[in-house]
Amino acid sequence: ESIPYYPGHSLPSEYWTRPIDAQLREWYKIAGDWPTTPANSFAPYNDDAPDAPHILWTKTITSGGVAGGSTGEHAYSCGDAYEGQFGTRIILGGLLYYTVGGPRQTKPVVTHCVDLHTGEELWSKVFMDNRTISRGQNLYWDAFNMHGVFSYLWVTIGNDWYAFDAFTGDWRFTMENMPSGTTIIGPNNEIMKLQINTGAGTMSLWSMDGWIRALSGSTAGSWGNTVSMKTLDADELDDCWL
Repeated sequence: ESIPYYPGHSLPSEYWTRPIDAQLREWYKIAGDWPTTPANSFAPYNDDAPDAPHILWTKTITSGGVAGGSTGEHAYSCGDAYEGQFGTRIILGGLLYYTVGGPRQTKPVVTHCVDLHTGEELWSKVFMDNRTISRGQNLYWDAFNMHGVFSYLWVTIGNDWYAFDAFTGDWRFTMENMPSGTTIIGPNNEIMKLQINTGAGTMSLWSMDGWIRALSGSTAGSWGNTVSMKTLDADELDDCWL
């Protein structure tokens, strides 16, 4: 007799927190991230807004309110239109990352990691020589040894990409000699680089997924130990290109 498929679970009807139990598969629909500023500011997987929104926590980050005196009724610089308060703002797994400080040559550029639900600051640090986070990533690895998501924060310096653990901020691995081109994201959130040569009428696509599998062999059973604490050439293997 066949074993019935594990039943699904309804979406929450009241306040919920992370981490989300891995058995609540259907909740992916409301658990979207913000790994980078998306095209047209469209962020999927956040379909349902609260029916009764309220302030969870506050954090003072700059001057605010009516300036007063000779400035009359005018307020300190307010709102988040056009320029945005922070150059880097990322959300992964319910954690908010933002950067304060700069310019890079004169002041510490500090990245803060804050629990989005509670406002608790989990860590703050200066990445490398005052660098900012370029983007976040939730990489899904699907192989015979394991199936799971790895979260990274990426610092990019020229063609070198540095991956840091999104939960701790610790360095994990480096991809050197990353190909140039337009950065796009694959179906498993793998990083891809698209090159278009209009003169030759050709297109080339570098795939992080292909790079990983080329590094670990055709079986590609594991991911973390393949790159952990290593610096590797991103463009060394032909199998990286599609």
